Amino acid sequence: PIKNIYLANLNPLRARETTNCPNCLSMIDGESLDVYCGADGYPKPEIDVYLDKNSTSRLVLSIAGVKKPDTINDLFKPSSYEAYRIERLTPEDNGRWLTCEADLTKAEKTIKKLISKQLYIECK
Repeated sequence: PIKNIYLANLNPLRARETTNCPNCLSMIDGESLDVYCGADGYPKPEIDVYLDKNSTSRLVLSIAGVKKPDTINDLFKPSSYEAYRIERLTPEDNGRWLTCEADLTKAEKTIKKLISKQLYIECK
């Protein structure tokens, strides 16, 4: 089974802190958002990241060459780890949901686990 799943900003120093939305990924208008998604489980889960799957979608690009950390937030060792980029965020992206999905459908049973965070876009 999938035990843990985590979604976070890959470059938190470029983000702005917002105390009124602890489940948000905060960025500045016009910048790109790099995120990572990590999960653990056996067999190794497939990972997918998407933005508002049921509405007008933006291109979510996979980033190659990002090193998998030994642990994520000192909580778990990821068996699957992927990094993604959403380019040039705009005020229209404010409030949209970014979801990371870990999927074990290649195993005997269909097992999925999701985590979502809301985008918070600040004007320059």
